[in-house]
Amino acid sequence: MEMTSRQKAAVICKALIERKALDLKVLAIDKLTPIADFFVIASGSSDRQLQAMADAVEESMSKLGIEPKHTEGKGNMVWSLMDYGDVVVHLFDLENRKFYDLDHIWVDGIPVDAEALAAETPAAEE
Repeated sequence: MEMTSRQKAAVICKALIERKALDLKVLAIDKLTPIADFFVIASGSSDRQLQAMADAVEESMSKLGIEPKHTEGKGNMVWSLMDYGDVVVHLFDLENRKFYDLDHIWVDGIPVDAEALAAETPAAEE
């Protein structure tokens, strides 16, 4: 089944919410750049939580037959990037979230309610 970028973002948000991600934000950036339709940005309070969040995203997407096109930073777990093409996931510890400040850099992105989006998770993922 071919998934839309919104459906992918929904699956990712659900996985992150289940792992108690902090300050979960979804930005629709499709009108701003061709690099992706959505950025999903979240924080974790420890390296263990960040690892669990990254693993949950990868596992949820892999169950749907979707693998990241590129990943970075998973080894150090102060930040991680998972590129699913039309959805890019950014996970940070609290300090690096402030430092990189993607929320400010992409301020023109359209905020999407992460909880509502997660509720849209396709039935096959449930």
